[in-house]
Amino acid sequence: MQANVYTISSPQNVYLDGEIQYVQQQNFMQDTTKGTIDTINVTDKQQVKKGQALFTYKNDTVIQQYDNLSDQLKNLRSTYKQIQQQLTDISKAQQQVQQAQIDSSVNTTTTTNTTKSSLQSQLDQNNQQQASIKKQLDSIKNNRYTTITAPFDGNISLTAITNTDTNKSILTLTDPKMQVVSNVSEKDVLKLKTGQTVKITVYGTTQDINGTIRSIGTESIQASITQGSTSTASATQSSSISSANVSYYPVYIDIDKQYGFHPGFHVQGTTTAENQLPKIPISSVLNENSKNYVWVVNNSKLKKVEVTTEKLNDTYMQVKSGVNFGDKIISKPTSSMKEGATINATTTEN
Repeated sequence: MQANVYTISSPQNVYLDGEIQYVQQQNFMQDTTKGTIDTINVTDKQQVKKGQALFTYKNDTVIQQYDNLSDQLKNLRSTYKQIQQQLTDISKAQQQVQQAQIDSSVNTTTTTNTTKSSLQSQLDQNNQQQASIKKQLDSIKNNRYTTITAPFDGNISLTAITNTDTNKSILTLTDPKMQVVSNVSEKDVLKLKTGQTVKITVYGTTQDINGTIRSIGTESIQASITQGSTSTASATQSSSISSANVSYYPVYIDIDKQYGFHPGFHVQGTTTAENQLPKIPISSVLNENSKNYVWVVNNSKLKKVEVTTEKLNDTYMQVKSGVNFGDKIISKPTSSMKEGATINATTTEN
């Protein structure tokens, strides 16, 4: 039997031009609002763990303020004790007053009560002042010295600084693990998903490595590229972005090798469009009992296969299930075709 055979074309490739970068790298700049550098707790090229102390600021202004408030609190506490002692002494004196004193004793008692009331008012005021100072002390005590810790595991690179340096780099913390960062256009980014495998060629060495997409950014980086900020787009890409006004999105790719190249090496990744479906001619689809079928050619034999399809355009259907890329099907089936019949392809289309 003669028939036209259609070969379902392979999925379209997506190309990801990018650059090898460290997964994490943080430069610590001197922050004068925290004071001056008091202690550096690490050495150059030292390996540190997340949470480990890197360096400590000393804020002399806050320390002086804390000391002044502490002195005020100490004086208030001393005054409080003195007032308490006066109240105790007056209470003892009142207990010694005899009920049979002369009438003027009433006036003496009234005067004593007035004095006690005044002293109690002073105690209350003293308590309020102490509470206010304690609150101030609590709010600034941790600002006297500020210890900066490592936000992730990594290696230290120290920068030489002096006491007069301001807004200078203190050290750099680098996670030595490397990744590929690629900028993918809005035309291709929706064809990718996390967990997708990528074949990567390193230009500087021509070696191939395997990668897996770890995350895909959702914010356009068009502005940062066109303004010349750090990016993984090549000069050609940057030019095309500016001229074509196409947005690009960062894609972060884990790689299976960590040697044979350095951060800054450029690469090209290749993967297939994740959401791409096999495409077949509308003329190849048979409808029987509300189900769609195609004739698949395998070893020159016909096999009827049910397919789930959706219309792509006036010429082609997309296949959700039933056949796959590379399969061969009859493009224009006839009613005389039967299961297991031998086919001689007169034309191969794709």
